[in-house]
Amino acid sequence: MTASLSCVLAGENALLAECASRWLEKGHRIIALIAPDPELRAWARRRNIPALARFDELEPALDGAPFDYLFSISNLRLVPQRLLTLPRRLAVNFHDALLPRHAGLHATSWALLASPVEKSPVEHGVTWHVMTEAADEGDILLQRGFTVDADETAYSLNIKCFQAGADSFAELTDLLAAGGERRVPQNLGLRTYHGRHDVLPDGGLLRWSRDGAALHALVRATCFGPHPNRLGTAKAVGPGEILTVAESRLSRSRSGLRPGTVVSVDGDGITVATGGGDLTLGGFALPDAEPVTPLQLAARWGLERGRLLPEPDDEAVGELVAQLTATRADEAYWVRRLAGLRPMDLCHRGAVTAPAAVGRLDLTTAAPPGLASIRPGDRAGALLAAVLLYLARTAGEDEADIGFRAAQHAADARLFAAAVPLRLPVPEPGLGFADYCVAVADAVAAADKRVGFLRDVRSRYPVLRKVPGPHGLPIVVRIGAADTEQVGGGTAEILVSPTGDRCVWRLSADRIAADAAEALRADFGAFLRALADAPHDVAAVPLLSGSRRQLVLDRWNATGADYPRDRCVPDLIARQARRRPEAVAVVSDGGTLTYRGLQERSDRLAVALADRGVEPGDLVGVHLRRSADLVVGLLGVMKAGAAYVPLDPVYPPDRIRAMLADAGARLVVTNGGPTSPWKGVLPELCLDRLPQGVVVPSPYAARPDGLAYVIYTSGSTGRPKGVRVGHRALVNFLCSMAGSPGCTADDRLLAVTTVCFDIAGLELFLPLISGGSTELVPERTATDGFALRKRIRVSRPTLMQATPATWRMLIAAGWDGEPGLRALCGGEALPPDLAAGLLTRCAQLWNLYGPTETTIWSSAVRLGPGDRITLGRPIANTRCYVRDAQGRPLPPYVPGELYIGGDGVADGYHARPELTAEKFTSDELAGTGRLYRTGDLVRYLADGRLEYLNRIDDQVKLHGYRIELGEIEAALTGHGGVARAVVVVREDVPGDRRLVAYLVPSASGLPGAATLRGHLARLLPGYMVPALFVPLVEIPVTRNGKVDRKALPVPPVDAGTGQAGPRPQDGAQAAVAAIWRRVLRRDDIGADDNFFDAGGSSLLIVEVISNLNSEFGVDLASVDMFRNPTVRSMATHLSALAGVGPMVSATAYGRRLDRSLIHRRRNRP
Repeated sequence: MTASLSCVLAGENALLAECASRWLEKGHRIIALIAPDPELRAWARRRNIPALARFDELEPALDGAPFDYLFSISNLRLVPQRLLTLPRRLAVNFHDALLPRHAGLHATSWALLASPVEKSPVEHGVTWHVMTEAADEGDILLQRGFTVDADETAYSLNIKCFQAGADSFAELTDLLAAGGERRVPQNLGLRTYHGRHDVLPDGGLLRWSRDGAALHALVRATCFGPHPNRLGTAKAVGPGEILTVAESRLSRSRSGLRPGTVVSVDGDGITVATGGGDLTLGGFALPDAEPVTPLQLAARWGLERGRLLPEPDDEAVGELVAQLTATRADEAYWVRRLAGLRPMDLCHRGAVTAPAAVGRLDLTTAAPPGLASIRPGDRAGALLAAVLLYLARTAGEDEADIGFRAAQHAADARLFAAAVPLRLPVPEPGLGFADYCVAVADAVAAADKRVGFLRDVRSRYPVLRKVPGPHGLPIVVRIGAADTEQVGGGTAEILVSPTGDRCVWRLSADRIAADAAEALRADFGAFLRALADAPHDVAAVPLLSGSRRQLVLDRWNATGADYPRDRCVPDLIARQARRRPEAVAVVSDGGTLTYRGLQERSDRLAVALADRGVEPGDLVGVHLRRSADLVVGLLGVMKAGAAYVPLDPVYPPDRIRAMLADAGARLVVTNGGPTSPWKGVLPELCLDRLPQGVVVPSPYAARPDGLAYVIYTSGSTGRPKGVRVGHRALVNFLCSMAGSPGCTADDRLLAVTTVCFDIAGLELFLPLISGGSTELVPERTATDGFALRKRIRVSRPTLMQATPATWRMLIAAGWDGEPGLRALCGGEALPPDLAAGLLTRCAQLWNLYGPTETTIWSSAVRLGPGDRITLGRPIANTRCYVRDAQGRPLPPYVPGELYIGGDGVADGYHARPELTAEKFTSDELAGTGRLYRTGDLVRYLADGRLEYLNRIDDQVKLHGYRIELGEIEAALTGHGGVARAVVVVREDVPGDRRLVAYLVPSASGLPGAATLRGHLARLLPGYMVPALFVPLVEIPVTRNGKVDRKALPVPPVDAGTGQAGPRPQDGAQAAVAAIWRRVLRRDDIGADDNFFDAGGSSLLIVEVISNLNSEFGVDLASVDMFRNPTVRSMATHLSALAGVGPMVSATAYGRRLDRSLIHRRRNRP
């Protein structure tokens, strides 16, 4: 029996893990594994192998512990010399060639490039050799060879080397264990070596005078498949541009035409005569990786048979090789830099409403005299710093990249990037402009010292595939004269004159409208003057000044309007009850309730609450299903002078208990139930058990300055937070809405929103203060597009409010509209395509916006066909300000945080004084009142409308619900199997927004998706449970340590379930599974897979049901999916509808189902 050996392994790809596995299978030990790849390190840790990222971590980790062998396997990093002496026996390296030929890097590519000149059949292979101080010169321990096929590529040859390396390592392991290794010195006289910075022959240019076999080898040698290509690409030179070439094949026939002559052009490729045979080329792409088909290239270059392609001469090739050689040392740096790119665009972009008459707008701004005195020795540097400061102040985020063009970057623009990324220095508060100039000079010097990079890096490095293409840096800045040629094709090029007396902004007229450009000119000029006057704090230089300040702060916020400030909602409803007591007030599945009945029942509840000791200012939970009882409960609590806490019965019991405990509720109004979450903790008052009879109400205890309700929203710490909304705020909101969009006694509103979503306040109370009626649909109808479509057809509402997700669900269910309907849309961003669809189906469409903390909606706008989607303008008695991080107001177009003030601002958070102080602040601009910081990134347009851009924090809106992602993350990390969690909203399929959780497992291992879903369901409402769970080795971060949400991967198709179930067993299941696969865009649907676990959403339910109805001639509703959520159960349900049993094949199923359903089709309504 051979003795157990020990080793340390170092490497960078999957061969390292494969060899490690074979070493362990032989019964040997691994002391440590060194790999920069976090996935390899995670692989090691799962096997209890110490995993390190760098060589310098090895010795401290070993702490003197001995080991036998050090293996370097597919390792591109230099192993420090001192580590070679650590193993007791040998340090061994794997090389992907038969040494001594092709030592160094990219051995497989250089072997292919050498193959055309070798006469005998080409052999390649791998070598295991002793590591020495000189690279790849040590004694050979073992080699394994194989034949190179005629059309081998670097990618396919690497695969062969992988397999040969793994197999030969197993053999080497046996030799080492038996002590039978034999060291054979290399014949270094035959050695060829290729260094890290070696350049392809002719720089990769296809020179048609070369032999066709050599050009064919060049193309194959640069094909790396899905792996990084650090060597280079094959390139074809055409009129004014150079394209990369990824495919080639030698023609069996020889045209005999002059080298470079086009022989033929078709959809399969372009055939060109060479110095030795004809070569057909394909796989063309622009250097920025944009693919070009052969026929597109023929049209682009004017190619036809007989056309002669240009041949690069020796001088041009020599210059290119020199330039390529110069870029090699910096390429790794630029790849890392581009992978973390945060491109900035001008905030003024996107205001174009009509085609531009000219292609470019030029704005010239003179530098104020005082600016030059700040840096007298470098006036151009001072003006450049001022430009960058303005860009940084208007970027809307701390990390922003622009393009910078330096003199030494002026290489061949056909191959090299026109500009390199430059990170804008952050204008920290208190930093003087002189110091900012130094920071800019340092950043420019760092960019200056590096040669630029090749444009084809995007095609060669998979990590850059998502990096924006040719215009990835929309703004380019350089020092140069105004008459110099423009570089780049983005939004703006800014030229700072060499004398520093002026700068010119060259703006793309199809990206920036003339009025936005004029605003930019005025604002930038005012900024320069303000900077020159007060350069001591770059973060304090005002961006908004002069007459524009009065416009933005005063005229756009002139929203004052009268409303009954001394009344509460119960008073307003009582007034309508006196006017029309027998009119219908509330409709639900349980019947109708007149205004008289509503008053009597709510009065009865108010008296009962008072009898139970409820006093003004107390909080009372309301736990009632969607019926007239719900309106009675809310109104009765307010009449008693208490504030209601809405509780949706569908919420998890734990969450309801937490909300009641946080609120300190006095009791709960309910209709009872044996398993109420508050049993034994709080008393309850059952609405359906109140004494009957006439009640003589006392004056309502509600007061205008009192509290109307406390509504709970998601909290970032994992604890929901209660928002305290007063009566006066609610009355102002309702009266404003009654005026615009409008509500009268003739209106019928269809209410579809849960009472735990604050916008339900509009649906329940707006019609009632106006004399109209509200119809509450049950949850099963509100969440079922087909059922909701039918309800609208029957009810014929004139007013309906819903989130974009609900409107989209309704349209997907086949709703063709309601001519007299005013549609209100809010809760999350309204997509333009949905707006267009609603405008054709409704009389009016209104987009509404507002956080819970400012009472439901704070701005509104009526949209027409083709209108830009905005948040509109403030509602009555509401003020909106756009401010920077220091709280200073911003001019139009510049993004900033939206602050909202006025009569709608809530009283704060319940029992959370610290959070209230953080989010609510005094309105010093108005001189009175308070402001709420929304956390929304917005900007003003030129006419005063607000446009939503993004969130500043991690809060999101999904299907109208406001969600703190941190609350979900906290709940996930509360499970023992989750070490770290990041949750985001993704929209990988247009219109299908869903929560995705990215998870790093703990040492105990990550649980399955079903387990995690069950864990969250006990803590969170259903709308906060992620649809997909994606395991990660580690969470990607930006350079400053923040979570890099843009780098989170697209979820794999199995992220919803994490496991594959049995395949569909019969034709019915196969037919259902086929629809699921098409809708869910997944290939692995099993018979027992749950639709919702597999990534299904409310919107996708509608699509599936529509497909099933069309496919099988049935009339399913969304509720059928909830009742039959698996492929198997749905197939059984369909078979039962058709009156047929389980089928063996889809064909048989189809025949039998068609016969059984033919009558149903003929008689469908």
